Amino acid sequence: MSQLNSAPGRLAVVGAGLGSAPHFRSLRDLAAEVDLGWVVGRDLPRLQAAGLPPSTRLTTRLAEALDDASVQAQFIYGSGVMVGTAQGTGGGADPPAN
Repeated sequence: MSQLNSAPGRLAVVGAGLGSAPHFRSLRDLAAEVDLGWVVGRDLPRLQAAGLPPSTRLTTRLAEALDDASVQAQFIYGSGVMVGTAQGTGGGADPPAN
């Protein structure tokens, strides 16, 4: 896979519930391409125990992650919904239709 930049893209993940472990494993596997800059969750001790890269900033305040100008993409995980947006695209995935 070719990359436009030599530096990995910086990502913020919102949602770190029980189903997030496989996503975090995948992001660890993609460390050369993705810099997991932020993880936002409801429970800071749970975030601290998730085995995330040491450089990942953890917070319970969504605004902290979304206000970081270095973040190039955000992924929001929730019950039955996964939305991804990349900075500058103005787009994202629509939630699944019920």
